[in-house]
Amino acid sequence: MAAYIQDSWRATQRLTINYGLRWEPFFAFKNKYGWFDHFDMDLFNQNVHSTVYPNAPAGLIFPGDSQWTWGQKSIAHNRYNVFAPRLGLAWDPKGDGKMSIRASAGIFTDRGALYSMSAMAQDSPYGSVILVNNPKVDDPWSTYPGGNPLPIVLQKNITFPTTASYVTYDPHWHPTTVNQFSLSVQRQFGEHWLLTVNYIGNTISHLMNEQQINPAVFLGTGPCTLNTVNGPTSYPVCSTTANTNQRRVLYMKNPALGQYYGIISTSYADGTGNYNGMYIQLQKRLSRGTTILANYTWSHCISDLWNGNPGNNGVSNATPGDRRFDRGPCDDSGAQSTDQRHVFNLSAVAQVPKFSNNMLRLLASDWQFSPILKLKSGPYQTISLGTDNLLNGEVTTYQRPNRVPGVSPYMDNKSVDGWFNPKAFAVPPLGTMGDVARNSVQAPGMVQLDLSVSRTFRIAEGKSIQ
Repeated sequence: MAAYIQDSWRATQRLTINYGLRWEPFFAFKNKYGWFDHFDMDLFNQNVHSTVYPNAPAGLIFPGDSQWTWGQKSIAHNRYNVFAPRLGLAWDPKGDGKMSIRASAGIFTDRGALYSMSAMAQDSPYGSVILVNNPKVDDPWSTYPGGNPLPIVLQKNITFPTTASYVTYDPHWHPTTVNQFSLSVQRQFGEHWLLTVNYIGNTISHLMNEQQINPAVFLGTGPCTLNTVNGPTSYPVCSTTANTNQRRVLYMKNPALGQYYGIISTSYADGTGNYNGMYIQLQKRLSRGTTILANYTWSHCISDLWNGNPGNNGVSNATPGDRRFDRGPCDDSGAQSTDQRHVFNLSAVAQVPKFSNNMLRLLASDWQFSPILKLKSGPYQTISLGTDNLLNGEVTTYQRPNRVPGVSPYMDNKSVDGWFNPKAFAVPPLGTMGDVARNSVQAPGMVQLDLSVSRTFRIAEGKSIQ
């Protein structure tokens, strides 16, 4: 639901101003059956349990619980004070119709993709993602308390598994907000040439970011004794994959309550970003059998958003609440960025003129050449370890190495056989985070040329074959 008002005012013969205001309240996503859940750390610390599902672990609440105050079938609070003003102007500085200057600014909002909420379907008791460390191939559930918990039947007194993963959202959700602005200058030269220079920029706030709030804590590699549900347990090596769950934050706070939690992936609308770009276009309209269109974009996109699709992986490369370490080129899928600094495109159509000589007209007339040239600078990529060097029980593809000082991250002779220099990166000390930032190395660019050669054969008046 949305409403808007808009008006256009012709201030002078050469200046037109457009302005408007859009009101689009944010209505949080709903589930027909209210199949949502939310983890609250304060409720966990107070040992508060759900009344909807009494066997749920402490801190986990559901629609129907008294603490669920944002609508019984909603995932977050609604927001009604979402206003988006816009302003634009068009000016003909000389009044001859051959030059125009346009400027605009506005605020835009986006409620986010519905699929981003789908990961909650894997949360207990609706679904279940259970972490079992070092399982046996022939019997994966042999070390899991109670054995195989599947299948799951939803009922009030359902049993909740231990070391289960959860996805939870900030109930004070805010729609993504974009402050966008642009400036465009167009100038016609002669009868057929048009040059356009554009500046496009924006700042973005309230992007969906994900944070793991229950990682395993690295306790060193010496011997230690940990409090577990079975009492004090000694380990010859304190931090290993065998005791990942026993080293998780909630388990160490209270083993009896924390044993039910594995990864807790929490999403907040606190991501930020900005984009600045210059776009130049040169166009030659069809004349003398030739048309040309060329454009060049020089841009830069920066963001601290590195995972906009929450799931049970709970990646967390930065300190909660401080993502400056990960502020870099805008992310795409996590593998590479969408921050391509330079893009050039050229397309043309050239028609061979008709010749007066009969033989030349028969052999050389009605041909058409259509080249398309595309040049792109390389995207930025993230170097990852592929191992859980932090020993925090998280996705290994998000853990990064250290940079080796004085060594270039690129090969001396960059080619398809080798682009990045492995010697420029080193595995950080066990239990520590590498200092390589996200999307900090540039992949190869691209040069692409397509060429079409065609001829038109006229078979009758108004009919032809190409």
